[in-house]
Amino acid sequence: YDILLIADEVVCGFARTGEKFGSHLYGMRPDFVTIAKGVSSAYLPISGSIIGDRVWSVLEEGTEKHGVLGHGWTYSGHTLCAAAALANIQVLKERNILEHVQDVGPYWLSRMKAKLEGHPIVGEVRGVGILSGVELMRDPKARLAFEPELQVGVRAAAALLENGVIGRAMPHSDTLGFAPPLIITRN
Repeated sequence: YDILLIADEVVCGFARTGEKFGSHLYGMRPDFVTIAKGVSSAYLPISGSIIGDRVWSVLEEGTEKHGVLGHGWTYSGHTLCAAAALANIQVLKERNILEHVQDVGPYWLSRMKAKLEGHPIVGEVRGVGILSGVELMRDPKARLAFEPELQVGVRAAAALLENGVIGRAMPHSDTLGFAPPLIITRN
């Protein structure tokens, strides 16, 4: 369609979905990929962009015409964060994290579904790899949401945290997101 495809891999990249990147899982060929959390396993703040030939050629052409693209900022390319990212990627490879997620991820989702589907306020349990969401609804059969002012997702996330479980209340709906550590085991 002659449009740019941008894949946001900030959460879905680096094995979280059971593939190196979420776009690989769905056979996408993005022109531009954003990365962040997974590149350092969030040990240090770092983000980046992976740019395909289509975008790169435009940048090269623009540089020849207009000079170098000014894209560096105060903390761009911070050596400590870059070193942490490189070390993290090495650990992901050495520990076969991708294969581990491919093994544990389906089990994770099956257990989430077994425990939560059919609950009176659970509309849907969905996920891929070690990434899942639980949608809370006033009436799951009729697909009726809770009134926004009740903040059911926020309240459920707070109750989970009080019981030692981290679930993120997603914005714009009463959905709880779960992204356990990539090294989680079946136990």
